[in-house]
Amino acid sequence: MKGTLFYEIHKSLVVKKYLLPIKFAFKFFAAVSKIRCNGSYMVHIGGLMSIVLLLLIVSCNSFEGGTELVFSEEEAPFYDLSKVAQYQESYKPSGRNGRFYTADGKMANYYAKIPKKPNQMSLFVVHDKYGLTDEIRKEVDRLFDFLGGKVAVFAPNFYDGVVAQSDEEAERLLNSIESGRIEAIIHSYIGGLQLEASKYGSQPQMGVIAWGEGGNWALKTATMAEEKVKGCVFYYDFPKGKEEAIKDSKAKVLIIQDDSPNGKMDSGVDRAIHSFDKGSGFANPKGQGYDARAATQANKLVLDFLNQLYSVEKK
Repeated sequence: MKGTLFYEIHKSLVVKKYLLPIKFAFKFFAAVSKIRCNGSYMVHIGGLMSIVLLLLIVSCNSFEGGTELVFSEEEAPFYDLSKVAQYQESYKPSGRNGRFYTADGKMANYYAKIPKKPNQMSLFVVHDKYGLTDEIRKEVDRLFDFLGGKVAVFAPNFYDGVVAQSDEEAERLLNSIESGRIEAIIHSYIGGLQLEASKYGSQPQMGVIAWGEGGNWALKTATMAEEKVKGCVFYYDFPKGKEEAIKDSKAKVLIIQDDSPNGKMDSGVDRAIHSFDKGSGFANPKGQGYDARAATQANKLVLDFLNQLYSVEKK
């Protein structure tokens, strides 16, 4: 989107990614052409080598093609989604399942991983239309471990303990939930955070990550928590017609967009927006539209974002 900070940064990266390799290839051709070895044969060989080199360089710089992403032994369990999928197949969530009182006088279900030494940092994980599934619980555990076990990772069930078993049931649950109930759950969570942070004489440092339809609830959280929310991650669907709310937010925002019209930003939002030419759910290993390479790239963007947001020592 022209005029936004991301557009200008992306444009400069494109220039560096493609024009610089071309410039290098031409310099290589010019250097080889000056060598006198059997007359003009070396010139032709140098030209051919330059073309091959250019094609290799450009192909390796393409966003979703080229060489595979390589991670260290320490990074692989978090960044390499092939290893994450293997890990999650046999892994059983080890966090805390519980309930808490909400502002409307009811109880809400949650799953969480809490640091051994509690502090003011937390990550609010918002499920999609299916509810608080085991996949979300495993993601809570993975993000907790990635952040060195020093950030509380909390995932409420906005469906009061119910988990959808089909698309039809998920749609029914999504359409039946009342906005007042959502706000009551969020309000109570923020209040609990405020109380916990006050023990350490500081303000809560809160992040939010959401998938699909949960983006609306994540945006509601960011709006209600105001300056307490330092960063938000939106996967797939950005809340339609809510661009101004994000534009006015003081939080850092990362948006992982798919190719659906509902997920596209129509106005100039000065935030980090990364588009993938993939269908909705492309980063879900259990989804029909799963794309391993795009999912791994998106995952790396998200983990790097969270790393900068919290800046915790992991050893």
